Amino acid sequence: MASPRLALPALLLGAAGIGFSPIFMRLSDVDPAASAFHRVFLALPLIWGWRLIEKNLPDPPPGPASRRDYLVFLLSGFFFAGDLAFWHTAVAYTSVANATLLANFAPVFVTLAGFVLFG
Repeated sequence: MASPRLALPALLLGAAGIGFSPIFMRLSDVDPAASAFHRVFLALPLIWGWRLIEKNLPDPPPGPASRRDYLVFLLSGFFFAGDLAFWHTAVAYTSVANATLLANFAPVFVTLAGFVLFG
């Protein structure tokens, strides 16, 4: 089990990484869509390793149960890829602060839209 003392430094390190990511994207030599692709693609080996470790636990987490689950995963991945592509394009065409501020307002907009649509 991880030490609770590491929680705050890990949180701060993650926040710093997220904060610097648009600056690194702006400095990269590839176009925004390629930068978004490489950002996710380079994380895949770590995610696969994490999944292998979880599979070997005494009580592994459940996987997809039906085709519908796979469809939901596929659809959510499609929308996540679109979000990354649009955000990286916004960073390329506007200021880093503006694009990041608007992207981080997404939970607020989704909550408001959910309230308006579903009550």
